[in-house]
Amino acid sequence: NGATLRIPPEGAIPLDKAPFAYPAGPVGAKAAGEELHNPYTASDAAIVARGRVVYGHACAVCHGPNGLGDGPVPKRGFPPPPSMLAAKARALPDGQIYHIITLGQGNMPSHSNQVLRDDRWQVIAYLRTLQAAAAMPPAAPPVATPDPSAAASVSATPAAASALAPPSPAAAS
Repeated sequence: NGATLRIPPEGAIPLDKAPFAYPAGPVGAKAAGEELHNPYTASDAAIVARGRVVYGHACAVCHGPNGLGDGPVPKRGFPPPPSMLAAKARALPDGQIYHIITLGQGNMPSHSNQVLRDDRWQVIAYLRTLQAAAAMPPAAPPVATPDPSAAASVSATPAAASALAPPSPAAAS
């Protein structure tokens, strides 16, 4: 009967194809960065977990598992994307990253058909956790404090004392 081939009613919006009010390019990306805000936070473990899954499926092939731009696609000759851990990427507002995912930028094509709207925001929340982890200084190794009793026991033996002492001028000749 052709029921599945009916023309949608006028004004119908396809699934996840709500109008996006920002034009492609730097002007639209800047405006989106100023006006769009992530409804999710990186402190919500379920959001970050979903973002990690979507990132692994849609982003890691180019951006790499840790956001360094070293995924398998650039390793095979496609121009590598910038590191998502670099200062410039960390400074991008969430809305601007959302714009880039939605409409693409440079060599990156639009991912609006591959990544649902909510998932884009969740990927950004996950990305912020990657960036935060990379920005943290590595833990300093524990500083060894000298044990005074060990030093006393070493210097107490004549052999240890002579081993630590500088050579005498007579021994050098």
